[in-house]
Amino acid sequence: MKKTLFIITALLLIITYSAAGIQPISPSESGNESVGTISFPLMVDSDTINVSLVYKGGEVTVFGYIPKGVDGLIAIMRSSETPHMNLSRKERVLFFWLATKKFSVEHMPGMYQLVSTAPLGEIHCPPDGSSSLDYQIGYQALRNDWQVNYTSGKESPDDMDVLFNGIIQMKEEQGLYRISEGELKLREDGLFSQQFPITDAAPVGGYTIDVLALKDKKIIGAGTTSVFVRKAGLVQTLSYMAATQGAVYGIIAVIIAFSAGIVVSFIFKRRGGGH
Repeated sequence: MKKTLFIITALLLIITYSAAGIQPISPSESGNESVGTISFPLMVDSDTINVSLVYKGGEVTVFGYIPKGVDGLIAIMRSSETPHMNLSRKERVLFFWLATKKFSVEHMPGMYQLVSTAPLGEIHCPPDGSSSLDYQIGYQALRNDWQVNYTSGKESPDDMDVLFNGIIQMKEEQGLYRISEGELKLREDGLFSQQFPITDAAPVGGYTIDVLALKDKKIIGAGTTSVFVRKAGLVQTLSYMAATQGAVYGIIAVIIAFSAGIVVSFIFKRRGGGH
């Protein structure tokens, strides 16, 4: 099914380019990195992901066509939402590990995935040692944009490193962050497709997928598309109730927890009585 979809998509993209008369691309005459030569269309196999109680993860596949003349591609999928995070750092105090500092973190995307056709250092060189003007390329670019405030505790020189590395590790373990250099495959005819996994931990909201074409380590073209992750079924109902009818939601949660406890107790009693 996906192979058929890829073939149909490829034909549509090639026809689009042929009709537009787009020629092989070349780097911008400007010495600054910019997206100034081409803008190419992208397609996805599904623009909406429904997260229900039975959802255990899925994927979104993006398809595209690049005219000849590029050195590599970078594809980035990230959530538009940047949820606020309250985090703490634990340190050893006598015989115990205690939260000695607390931080408020903002402007970190809920999901961030980057894949490329080659190691980033081989195909992209950020201008002036920073990230691209319009795209967050790599974890360091995320750190350049985040905002952190101390809410309690005394500052230490290594706090920011420990905090940022901890966030990246946490997000990677949840399947929300990843960087995979060399995973993206560009065919000789200019066609490409890339799968982005969507776990059940993915935040609800809009996502953008950017594919960047590079020549001489500069971005010379880009394509952008979007997908939306939304809750469905009972998950959607409970989420809406939690947001608008907190008291009712709390009562239901207590009833469910109490009922589950009774069922588990009953099962254990029956097993115990059978010996």
